[in-house]
Amino acid sequence: MAKDARELLEKYANNQCTAEEKAIVESWYLQVSRSEDDSDLSPADFDRAEEQLYKRLPVFRRSYRRWLPLAAACTLLAVIGSGYYLIRQNRTRNNTAEARPAIAPGSNRAVLTLQNGRRIVLGTGADTQIAINAGLTAHKTSDGSIVFTQKPAPGRTNTGSYSTIETPQGGQYQVILSDGTKVWLNAASSLRFPDQFSGNKRQVEINGEGYFEVASNKSVPFYVSCGNQQIQVLGTHFNVHHYSDEQRSRVTLLQGSIRVRSGNNAAKLLHPGQEASSEGGELLIREVDTEDAIAWQKGYFDFTGKTVEEALREISRWYNVGIHYKDDGVRMRKIAGTISKYQTAEQVLKKIALTGIFHFEVSERIIEIE
Repeated sequence: MAKDARELLEKYANNQCTAEEKAIVESWYLQVSRSEDDSDLSPADFDRAEEQLYKRLPVFRRSYRRWLPLAAACTLLAVIGSGYYLIRQNRTRNNTAEARPAIAPGSNRAVLTLQNGRRIVLGTGADTQIAINAGLTAHKTSDGSIVFTQKPAPGRTNTGSYSTIETPQGGQYQVILSDGTKVWLNAASSLRFPDQFSGNKRQVEINGEGYFEVASNKSVPFYVSCGNQQIQVLGTHFNVHHYSDEQRSRVTLLQGSIRVRSGNNAAKLLHPGQEASSEGGELLIREVDTEDAIAWQKGYFDFTGKTVEEALREISRWYNVGIHYKDDGVRMRKIAGTISKYQTAEQVLKKIALTGIFHFEVSERIIEIE
């Protein structure tokens, strides 16, 4: 354990970790912080890792040890130091105090609603076969996905019936449509799709956030509707972010090509590494880091360039908690960094709060921010 952990810490210190490895390191540190005996790394190992990370910080940011509020983004990224800080804090914590149950992260759960109104709760239980209609069946797996299978029938026409999969706050789910297209739904999202794909196009509708890997079929293009946006694809990977409580919608392309139309405006062609954002009907195209867009699908939060309000909105959806601001001035402060989303809400909030950018209190399932 110690050798492997040290090697991973070395990669982290040298800025060689993938985003997933960074999330593992950060999550591991918080686990160690709960009980230092769970790890066979010595305090000297933590000091060494902290010092290595400290040395690679830009000179103008190295004052974070004395000026924490001015180094918020840098400190959040340097969670090795904050992880050891948490360990020291835990040593002095009052062990006799009764711990409040932690707010657990979200999980694989959703609800499938059929055309006839029948609702089927989807979770991580045993594999289950679901009969949708004469031409369509579904297989719910125990690992949090549902696979739809359409029986071949030459000349079949679309019956006009649709099904919808919805994830609640604190839920996520993977859907494999009958044409082979894979869709990962984020929390508080829904996907509406026809029970049978037929004719000269495949059309679905999404609200919330979803990552698509569309099965290629050049003769039958794939369309995604989200609000007043229409996305046309032939076979590609992209992420759609369209929540009704946000003013801006985003479509980020990772692979292939898509055309995006907003309202009655002319469609624009996207290339890999580009994002189309819409606010007030205007469609803007820009170059982006696509890893930021699909961080949620890979198991972590990426708060790079986001405001406190944007970050806490993601946290609210994933942990199914309310956010209350005692100080509205906190909302627009900028933060940065990546954190595993499979930690408790308190662990994630502690990491952000260590930057000094805000303080928080948890009351039931309400997070008080000031």
